[in-house]
Amino acid sequence: MKKAIGYSRISTKEQSNYSLDGQRNAITDYCAKQEIQLLEIFEDDGQSAKNFDRISWQQLETFIQQRHKEIDYLIVYKYDRFSRNLTEALAMIDKLEKKYKIVVLSLLENIGVHPKSPMFFYMRTQLLLNANTELNYIRERTAFGMHQGAKSGRYLHAAPFGYKNARDDDKKPIIVPDEKNAYIVQQAFKLFLSGMNMEDISRILKPDGLNRGGNSAIRRILENPTYAGMIKVPSYYDEPEQLIEGKHQAIIDKATYWAVQDKLSGKQNNRHNNEEVPLRGSLHCECGRYMTAGNSKGKSKYYWYYICPTCKENHSAITLHKQFDDLLGELSLPEHYIEQLQNEVIDLIEEEMKGRNNRVSEKQRELNQLEAKIEELEEKYISNAIDQGTYDKWKVRYENERFSTLNALDDLKAPLADAWAKYSENLHKLTNMHYLFSEADIHNKKSFIELEFDSKLYYADGFYRTPYLLPVFGLKALPLKEKGLLLVEQPSYFVADLQQVPQTGIEPVLALRQTGFSYHYNFRCLIVLWSGLSLHHIPYGT
Repeated sequence: MKKAIGYSRISTKEQSNYSLDGQRNAITDYCAKQEIQLLEIFEDDGQSAKNFDRISWQQLETFIQQRHKEIDYLIVYKYDRFSRNLTEALAMIDKLEKKYKIVVLSLLENIGVHPKSPMFFYMRTQLLLNANTELNYIRERTAFGMHQGAKSGRYLHAAPFGYKNARDDDKKPIIVPDEKNAYIVQQAFKLFLSGMNMEDISRILKPDGLNRGGNSAIRRILENPTYAGMIKVPSYYDEPEQLIEGKHQAIIDKATYWAVQDKLSGKQNNRHNNEEVPLRGSLHCECGRYMTAGNSKGKSKYYWYYICPTCKENHSAITLHKQFDDLLGELSLPEHYIEQLQNEVIDLIEEEMKGRNNRVSEKQRELNQLEAKIEELEEKYISNAIDQGTYDKWKVRYENERFSTLNALDDLKAPLADAWAKYSENLHKLTNMHYLFSEADIHNKKSFIELEFDSKLYYADGFYRTPYLLPVFGLKALPLKEKGLLLVEQPSYFVADLQQVPQTGIEPVLALRQTGFSYHYNFRCLIVLWSGLSLHHIPYGT
């Protein structure tokens, strides 16, 4: 009596076309009618036929190695169940038939000639070629669908870090910002533009929840146009790769994204990190180009200078450094500013601790209510009381609210005392900005320049200019201008409003509060540079 083993397969996309039960029954019935003893049937559920790296197929090959002398046939329902890869299929058939003397038979494609006939080989090859061609058509249709989806502005893959997958009102796929992780992405871009290297960015952001490992994790984030609201459409036949506007919400603005790409492309690379010229790669010429630097040999030493690649204007590094030191001296904050802020820190801690338990209870109630709503929604969906679209719409909304509430609970439960103590201790460093800058490494020097002036520090007509000054130093705008150290061009409203505020006592600090500006965040950013704290470990305050 002849003996055989059977093999059946179904992919995740073919659930409606074939069934494992149907294939198994067909193989079993065939063996019964032909009086063939069926030793075993191996089944792969949800496996592609693009290669033979399938769980049950591996078990089948092990079975054949052990018992091939007993086996006459390998029976499949259809050749495309066996394989859709012509090259690999022919190689596997050649191996089975020549090495193990096992003939491969297809039930639906009974050729009707002897398996040793050349016609049998030819016709079976044609059937396998058809299966291979069908696979290529499937791939082509999928690629076309993905290409068209991308051209419509939709992100069709698993959401990148900082986003999560959802459905819009038309039940179509879309990505939406993941509040907590989106903040981490924003900080990665900001810190990189401030001059910080990728290793330090990763170290600082890991305590905040950055869970992407590897040395290239930060680079992958920085290079991804999705965060700027764009979709990368891959090349398709003669159409080149392109970037288009996406339908999703951007996490960062396009200007920030392209500024980062400029730095990544090498316009600001490690050769800028020279302690002799710390302003290189951070200081702009009045034409807008970043200044580079060079040196020339004098009688006894080399003299450094800054130069614009476009205007070719040279500026003595000695002169620029002296002016920048004077600028830093003027930026230094008086001790009474710091003392006032420390007192407010203490008050904030006391207020925070007093109301914290009540707020925790309140947020916990909100969380319980949201979880009850989600459970009720799922029950309605299971019982067919609502359709898929309604379920998706409210599920996304409830899950977003639940996530925000969980984040608020985490913040309320986080210990504050240690972080505030370190924060308060480091505030005093801002009373001597010149010393702070001179003692910092080159990365922190660049970070300070970029943060203080939002990457917009220029040099023209013999002194520094900027359209932006970090708000905690807004009160310094007028004396800096009067001394010819820094011109704040088109200052923001708080600088203009505060130029007439007295420069002594606590009035300027109180005036900052009256503007409605949360100056606490700006101190928070500066302290991160000098203390090594994570932003997540220094609460915002009020």
